[in-house]
Amino acid sequence: MNNFEKATLKAVEILKNDFHILPDAAWVIALSEYTNKKNVIKKSCPKSTFIDLCYNGYIKDLSYSINKELTKNGRMVIETITKLQKLNWTISNKKKFWEETFGKNYENQLEILFILKEYNLLNIR
Repeated sequence: MNNFEKATLKAVEILKNDFHILPDAAWVIALSEYTNKKNVIKKSCPKSTFIDLCYNGYIKDLSYSINKELTKNGRMVIETITKLQKLNWTISNKKKFWEETFGKNYENQLEILFILKEYNLLNIR
């Protein structure tokens, strides 16, 4: 399990145990447990993926009344959920799938999505 996957699970745990912490802060707290590299902690693609999934009801048992607009990453990840459902969540290469689907560099967005799915934390609509 990579640091982003570990941080995703830890951030969900933090949010479920303390409703006063927002997803942005939970992500930084969680990822800081697995790395002290500032550039990794600030890396926006995994962070925005996690935050967008939180604020838009895609993580089980978490809901927020804050109306946050999706980032570009968030829109792509939510679109990916539909595509992966059609593929029965089976892809051979995450990087290739992402780059072929969106024509964008892959930055660990799918790690967040797949770890939530694996641990039954993804609220699929």
